[in-house]
Amino acid sequence: YCLGRAYGHLNDHNRQLDFLQQALELYKSLLSTTTNNNNKYDWQIVECYEHIGNSFYFKKDYNQYLFNSLMAFEIYDRQDMITLNENKLLFTQNQLANAYKTVGIAYFLLNKHTSALKFLKKALEINDQNQSDLNKNNNNGKINDDDNYFNRAICDRLIGLCELNLNL
Repeated sequence: YCLGRAYGHLNDHNRQLDFLQQALELYKSLLSTTTNNNNKYDWQIVECYEHIGNSFYFKKDYNQYLFNSLMAFEIYDRQDMITLNENKLLFTQNQLANAYKTVGIAYFLLNKHTSALKFLKKALEINDQNQSDLNKNNNNGKINDDDNYFNRAICDRLIGLCELNLNL
């Protein structure tokens, strides 16, 4: 996994894909052998799918970008993954919003604007709820606050472009 990430930073996306796909298969096989905690390796699997998708994005293979984004999204979107597991949150609402945003971007790049709108609007809904929760709890987490505004800006822009392309 780490070698795949390193090759990605070096813009060697073919080698990045090789190492990340090997890591993905390893994590999947480890997941199939666990008995007491079915989602023990989900975080690593999601990370692999996201970075594999990013590699395809840089290679301009948007169909594979969408496929891998959807694979990561399916894990994020499981109801039990957003709940407490052994007293810690596996995935935060911000990560779920990012997953919706990523799938929306992939659909947008493939000119599937109706699907893009659906995912981008859901990303905004989660993002806005997350921002409301941060404000309500007087959370001083500047990074989360900045992430929420950044995600809102991206989603707002792409939603506007989708609506323009769909003549809405």
